[in-house]
Amino acid sequence: MIKKIGFFVFMFYMMTFVSAFLMAQDALPPEDEELVTIEEELEEARMQVLRGQEKQEETIAEPEPVVETEPETIAEPETTVKEAETVPQRMPADTPSYESNKVTLKQPPAGESPQSWGFTFAGGTYRPTAYAGSGVNFDNVYDSDQQFLGEKGIWGDLSLEWNLYKGMLGKFAPKFTTGSWLIYSEYDPLTDSGTDKKLYALWALPFFGGGVYRAHYWKKQWVVPYMEAGYGIIRLQQGYQAVPADRYTVWRQAYTFGGGIQINANILDPNSAKSFDVNWGVNNTYLILSYRELRSMKKDDFNFSGKELITAGLLFEF
Repeated sequence: MIKKIGFFVFMFYMMTFVSAFLMAQDALPPEDEELVTIEEELEEARMQVLRGQEKQEETIAEPEPVVETEPETIAEPETTVKEAETVPQRMPADTPSYESNKVTLKQPPAGESPQSWGFTFAGGTYRPTAYAGSGVNFDNVYDSDQQFLGEKGIWGDLSLEWNLYKGMLGKFAPKFTTGSWLIYSEYDPLTDSGTDKKLYALWALPFFGGGVYRAHYWKKQWVVPYMEAGYGIIRLQQGYQAVPADRYTVWRQAYTFGGGIQINANILDPNSAKSFDVNWGVNNTYLILSYRELRSMKKDDFNFSGKELITAGLLFEF
C-alpha cells in the first residue's frame, strides 16, 4: 500500500512539472517579435529626450515674473449633521456595572420536600413452628447450637410503599415487601458413611404484596402505631453441604399480618434532618419495631407458619 501511495505522489509531481514547463514555452515570444519590440522602445526613448531638451530651452529664454501671494487660509472641514450621526457611540449597555457582576446566593427552601413514598430497611429473627422439610426433619438439623441466634434464623426486610391517602384519618399505602431468611447448622447425616459434620443451610425468599395503615395524624407526631397485611409466595431451598437426599427447592403460598410502632427521629436532631431533606430529599426518618405472623396456605411438610417474626429498622419517607 505504501508503494502505491508513493507512485501516485510521484506521478502527481511529474504531471505538475510537465504542465508548468509547457505553459512556460507557450508564454515565450518569438525572436523576431522580440527584436522589433526593442527597437520601438529605443525610438520612443530618443523622442522623449528631444522633447525634454526643447522645453528646457524655452524656459531659460523667457523667465516668468514671480508674483507674491498671501498664503491661503485652509478652512477646517465642517462636520455635517449626517456625519455626526454616523460616528459610533458607546452604548450604556457595553459599560460593565456592579449590578451585572453581582453574585446572588439563594437560600434553600425552608419547608419540607413533598412526600409520597416510603422505604423500609429492617432485620430480625424468625423460626417456623410447623416445618418438617424433606429428608431429615427440620428440628433435628437446626437445633439450638448456633452461637448468636440460638434456634432462630436471621430475617431481612426490604419494602416500598406509596401513600395512596394522607389526611385527617392517617395514612394508607399499598406496600411491596421482599427480603431473605437464612438458618444454618452443622449436622452429621445418617445416610452418609462418614463421621464429619456437614453444614446445612435453609434459605427462604419471600415476596409479599399488601397494604399498611399508619395512625399518623399531625406533622411532628412522636410515636406512630401502624398495622399491615400482605399475601404472596415464599421460595424455600435447602442445600449447601447437605447430602442429595436432603436437598430440595419448593414454592409455597403464604400471607402475613401484624403491626408495630415508629418513632420520629427528626425530632431528636432537627438540623441533621433538614440537611438530609435538602441533600437527599428524605423529609422524615423513623425508627421502627414490628411484630408479624406468617401463615402458609398449604399445610404440609413445608408449612412455614410461625408467630414470632420480629424486626427492627428504619423507615425513610421521601
